[in-house]
Amino acid sequence: ARHVKELDAGGATVGFVFLEVPMACGMGHCHGCAAEKQGGNGYFLVCKEGPHFPVSEVVIP
Repeated sequence: ARHVKELDAGGATVGFVFLEVPMACGMGHCHGCAAEKQGGNGYFLVCKEGPHFPVSEVVIP
């Protein structure tokens, strides 16, 4: 995923990441599936908004 992120540095989406996280409730109420957005702009709820995201929008550890 890091290599795809380097390719995406130009701003055009060139790839997606699929996140697999624990989903306690599966509806977004518990926030157990939160994934950090780029730029510190909050979190995605993977169970509601995912599991796929443009690589440029998600923090990849």
